[in-house]
Amino acid sequence: MKKYLITGLLIWIPLVITIWVLKLVVDTLDQSLLLLPEQWRTESFLGVHIPGLGVILTLVIVLVTGVFATNFFGAQLVHVWHEILHRIPVVNSIYSSVKQISDTLFSSSGQAFRKALLVQWPQEGMWTIAFLTGTPGGGAPSRSLSRRIRSARARRCGRLPGDRDRTPPAPAPRGRASR
Repeated sequence: MKKYLITGLLIWIPLVITIWVLKLVVDTLDQSLLLLPEQWRTESFLGVHIPGLGVILTLVIVLVTGVFATNFFGAQLVHVWHEILHRIPVVNSIYSSVKQISDTLFSSSGQAFRKALLVQWPQEGMWTIAFLTGTPGGGAPSRSLSRRIRSARARRCGRLPGDRDRTPPAPAPRGRASR
């Protein structure tokens, strides 16, 4: 009985969550219909709301924005907009972080997050998951990334790479008791 209940949950939970997320996205994008004048909305001339029409309107707005931003005048306007946003203190940190992530995800090279890595950071003995988002340029050796991480960690701690006298000794590894 317990096996059947768990199997049923494993089937229904992903399905329900998927439907819920899709409904949330469609309902959120349908809010873009509020940008239209009331006489252009389907409720005024059909008498009923058509779900998903906001998704189409949002896609059209994104497409028109992309077409506009790729020409010379649009690119200049986008550049001015970026400069304005970078001058606002709190907005700058949020906008630049989101822009960097979106540029990485939607890069044309297709190299976004192509490999997961395990690196020792922020200190030795602590491991963090990282994603490789590109390859080092200029024929750099493969160890250059770890050298740069060690150098950045050393600068942050106030010591130079190669300073051994101020570095605390690493703790000895603990062995497991045999059974």
